[in-house]
Order: sequence, then C-alpha cells, then structure tokens
Amino acid sequence: MIINYQNLFRPTYEARSALAWGVSLASMTGIALASDVHTNAFVWMGAGSAAMLLWRAKQTQSIWNFKANLAGKPFTFLKADVVRVNLPKFGDNLWLGWGYRWEPSHTQQATEIMKRDLAAVYPPKWFLKARGLKGPQLDPKNAKGLQWIHGLEEEADMLMPLSAMQGHTAVLATTGAIKTTLYSLLVYQLALRGYTIVIIDPKGDHDLKEIAKNAGMLSGRPEKVITFHPAFPSESVRIDTLKNWDRETQVASRISSLIPSDGDESFRSFVWMQVNHVAQALIYTGTRPSWSSLLDAIQNLNGAQKLLEKALRMFFRQNVPGWEAQVAPAIAKFNKPAENKKGSDMDGASAELRAYVEFFESEIPLNDQPRQIKGLISTVRSNREWFAKMMVLLLPLLTKLTAGELEGLLSPDYDDIDDPRPIFDTKKIFDGGYIFYAGLDSLSDPEVGSSIAAALLSDMQAVAGERYNYDKNIKDKARIVVLIDEWGDVMCEPVIQALNKGRGAGLDIIACGQTFADLADKLGSEVKAKRMIGNFNNLIAGATQDKDTQEIIAEKIGETYIKKISRSHGRNSKTEDHGIEFGGSIGETVSEESADLFPITLLSKLPDLHYLAVWNRGTVVKGRIPKLVL
Repeated sequence: MIINYQNLFRPTYEARSALAWGVSLASMTGIALASDVHTNAFVWMGAGSAAMLLWRAKQTQSIWNFKANLAGKPFTFLKADVVRVNLPKFGDNLWLGWGYRWEPSHTQQATEIMKRDLAAVYPPKWFLKARGLKGPQLDPKNAKGLQWIHGLEEEADMLMPLSAMQGHTAVLATTGAIKTTLYSLLVYQLALRGYTIVIIDPKGDHDLKEIAKNAGMLSGRPEKVITFHPAFPSESVRIDTLKNWDRETQVASRISSLIPSDGDESFRSFVWMQVNHVAQALIYTGTRPSWSSLLDAIQNLNGAQKLLEKALRMFFRQNVPGWEAQVAPAIAKFNKPAENKKGSDMDGASAELRAYVEFFESEIPLNDQPRQIKGLISTVRSNREWFAKMMVLLLPLLTKLTAGELEGLLSPDYDDIDDPRPIFDTKKIFDGGYIFYAGLDSLSDPEVGSSIAAALLSDMQAVAGERYNYDKNIKDKARIVVLIDEWGDVMCEPVIQALNKGRGAGLDIIACGQTFADLADKLGSEVKAKRMIGNFNNLIAGATQDKDTQEIIAEKIGETYIKKISRSHGRNSKTEDHGIEFGGSIGETVSEESADLFPITLLSKLPDLHYLAVWNRGTVVKGRIPKLVL
C-alpha cells in the first residue's frame, strides 16, 4: 500500500532548486545571446530550465504561503452593517466568521507541528516582514494561544445551516475566550431574520443587554426589545410566568418540576397534589394563580382555610338559596368552645369554616360537590405540623419569587392602573417576535436568580408544548431562539424537557457554559449532565482549560487515524568473513494509529475569538469570528 506523506516543516529545498534552475535559465540565455554557437540546443535547454523554474517556484510559493499562514490572523473588527449587506449571500445559513473544515489531514499536520519547537514552526521575522505582516503576527511565538492552529488551511466564510440549529447548540469556553462576541454575532443575524430571541443572563451582564438593544436597533425593530432585571425594577417589564396553561393541573406540574429531587418522589408528589388543590380552588374563585397568590394559600394552613371559606361561600351563593340561614345553627354550635375543640381535623379553623364544611358534606349530594372544593378540604384537614414539614421544599421557592420588588415583577397586578410597566408573558413574547433580555442578578443573589430562571424556563416549556400540540402552522412561523448564558446557574428540568421536545415547537436552544463540571454540579450528577450534553447536536468550543470539558468536546468530535513514521538504523562488524568486514541497515516504516480528530491538548491553546465547532453531527470546522462594531 502506498501512503502519501509530506513534511511541510522542513527547510524549503524547492527554493534552492528554483534558484538553481533560474541560474541555469540565465546561463543558457546568456550563452545563446553572447556566442556564435548554434542556439537551438540552448533554446531547448533554456525552455526546460524555465519550465523547471516555474514548477519549483510554484512549490516554493505554496510552502511559503503555508508557513506564513502559521503566523495566524490579526484580531478583526467588522462593521455590523457589512453583515447586514451580505446576509442575502449567506442564504439559509448563519455566518460564523472565517475558517475551514477540519479534516484528518489537518490532524496529521497538527501532530507533526506539536513535535517541534515553535521556533522551528513559525517563519522568521524577516520573512514575515517581507510578506507585509504586522502586529502580533510578527511575533506569533509570544501571542495569546497557538496561532498556527488556524493556519493549517486557507480560510473561507464559515456558514452554519439554520436547519442545524434545530438540533440545539452548546457553547463551551473559558472566561473571555469567545462567548460574548459570539452572542453578538448570532443575535444580530437572528434579529435581522425576524427570529424571536430570548436571552437568559444569570449575571445581568451589561454587554449582553447592549447586544439585545443593538440587535433591535440595527435590525429595524427597536420597539421589540424588552428587558427584565430585578435590580432595576422601574426599567423592567412585568412578566407573568404562570399565565400560560391549558389544563388546571399544569400549574402544579410546572411548579413541582422546579423543586429539586433527592430521589424520593413522595415529597414532590405531595407538593404537586397540594399545589393542584390550591391552584384549582384559586381558578374556581376567579383568582389568577400567581406566585404571590400561591404563597398566600400554601405558606400555612390559615391561607388555605381562607381560600376554602371563599370558595364555599361562592358555591353556596350560586347553588343553595337561603344558605346563610341554613348554616347559621352550625356556626352557633361551633362558636361554643367545647364544640370547637372537637374539630381536631381542621386545626385552627374558624367556626364559620367548620360549619360550611359540615353543611357542604352533609347537605350537598356527592355528585354535585365540585372537585376543586373537595380537594382543598382534604388539604385543610391536614395536620398543621405535618403539612409544614411536607411543604418545606416548596416554600423557599415561592418566597424567593415574591420577595420585595419581585412580587410586582413576577406576580403582576392586572388591575393596577397606576403601574405604567407593561405586562408580558412567554406566549406574548413568542407570538410578538420580541427580543427579550432577562438579567437575573445572580451575582448579588444567586438563589433568587436561579429561581427566576426556573420560573421563566418553565413557562417557556409550557408555551412550547402548547404550540406543539395545537399550532398547525408552526412550520411556517419564524423560529424562537433561547440563549442561556452560564448554564451552571440556571439549568433545571424544564430545560431538559425543552431540549427533548422543543424542536417540533419551533424552539432552538443555545446553552453556554465554561466547564462540564458546572453543569454536573447543577444537575446533581455527571450522568444527568452527559445526558443533557447528548441532546445538543451542535457544539461550538472556544479555549477551555478544564480536562473533563476537553474530554467531552473530544468525544463529541470523534477520532481519526494518523500516519506514524518509525525510522531505524544499525551497523555491525564481522571478523570471520573475508572482504566485507562491516555492515549496516536503514529502515523506515509508515503505520497508522488512532487519534482524536482534533488533538485534545490544543483545546486549551486556542486564541481568543477562535473556535472549534461541530454541527449537523459530522461537520467539524476550525474558525474565528470578528468583533462587531456599530
């Protein structure tokens, strides 16, 4: 078998050969012109020399271009308007800067380079100056990252199909490597294409907020940009994250999904049941379920008792004429201290409530009793201490989402005409084509920030499910992109469900993080984290220092085979034979061995704004992006 192998890092012997053929051509030309000798022979020799000169010069130029490319590319600033003008040229693709498709041949070249000192890889300064290179390219050995990684091939526009985004995209990079600049490039293009964009930013990064505003302005949709930030309530929109549901049980399902599971589902099941009882009673009484109204009814049995009392009065007024007179004797009975103490099944309940429940259960036929009221009666009859212990998982979540200014932001009062802040919900954002930036202020209060993220993402999951079930024209509508920054702060069960089922609902998720460990810590196990990573069909990786993260990226990219050259030589001496007393041998073997398609050690050495990406499950590219400026 013949194995092609070329070492491009040796001295450029072709240049010496080209010089020799140039001298030959000049000699033949000089002899032909200066002498009286017949010139035919010299003409043919000169023509042959010229042909060899051109061939060797072309080889020399190719090697020199390759070596010049190893010096890397300068940091590029690009006017945002350039992207807008070229958008039609990109077709149904996202432009991700410049780069090339990474093939096994590049793996081979990278392996050969890693065997050498940088001084032997990068061209000398005089050569780079002669090529007109400036700035960091004149000293690539001291630049940030290894510049030669991007120089293994001539770069071209990198176009990621928009259809590939439907498989969701993970972005992994260390701080300051690429993420914020990549967000700018992605959000701007998606805004130009009319996409609905939701940015979940745990830290409340000012850069991300500006990216959203600039994308709206540059795409001609500044009125579509809305922001949410608990630290700036006067500048935020109010958002009702419990508005969207089409079955009453969904309220309880969504809230219970936000409670961390310790493996014992009995607690979560109990929470679901009690929240469902309260939510259905709220709806029955005409009260909108919100974080605030749920907390009022659940934080202790007194709240549930008040809600039950309201529900029973409403039922009696609508269905039992003269009910007040019929209930009065029972109220008088329970007002007696001796009788009141007998009702141990409703600890702390008022005489009126005890009388209402007794009348309801004794006088109303079972088939006519609303399930909303029956469910809440079972809740009210719970032991007060036992109820408090069982609800200990839910109360912190509700308290965090209703503390201070958050009560007005996340549980908006629709009847408050004095509050000028507009009220939004996820369905309104999705259908209206908005660019929604949600800063969660997790640096100041990480617990509350995570809870807000869970509430927002849970509502998005519910709306996505509704779109998937009932919207027959979903394929004709612009898709929705949810960009999640710092996944270690916000990942939760609703995100996993959206990753699994969001594609059919027109929902594309871009989730970003620094390390795999952040995700594993948030989800509670590496198994869950790997399962989540497996739901991302696309990966964009900048420089990363974490070993486990590097291994995850390498596993996603896959393996290939590289050629390995083994050389041997030997000598021997013989005294028993006459004539030849010494012998020697030289051997060279070319074999193949498996290796990571992209060498894992290079993942920590990518320069800033450089990336390695895999999309459509098989296209591996090495690219770099510009910094967009207005």
